[in-house]
Amino acid sequence: MTATLETMDRFIELRAEGWSYAKISAEIGVSKKTLIDWDKKWKNEIDNLRIAHCEELLEKHKLSKEHRIEGFAKRLKSIDDEIERRDFSDVPTIKLIELRLRIQSAIDEEIPKLEITTKEELIKEAFDWQDRYGKLSEIAGKVYDD
Repeated sequence: MTATLETMDRFIELRAEGWSYAKISAEIGVSKKTLIDWDKKWKNEIDNLRIAHCEELLEKHKLSKEHRIEGFAKRLKSIDDEIERRDFSDVPTIKLIELRLRIQSAIDEEIPKLEITTKEELIKEAFDWQDRYGKLSEIAGKVYDD
């Protein structure tokens, strides 16, 4: 049986949605062995589509990193506003401060870390790479001279 492009596209969509070979076979009328072969052949496309589906779900349910940071920031502002209204001699204020520190920590964990690399570190890495992969001394020398 020669499969149509529509059949293969449907297979990729269903596989990306997590369907089993048996269920897909029943749905599109292609043998499980052929589906396994297609899965190997179209692995990248299936994986990319699966990732896209996951990203859509995260966006739909507001679970993306940006949404989490935004939610933490809103809670943090509410707590800061409440702390400003309160007298710090009150015991619940301590609880608010503890909560504020935990939320600040959660925000800090969500923010990507920026690593600054010095010129010397880049040169050392280039020479290490050269030792492993060869012939970078000219490039590293030019960088060092700049």
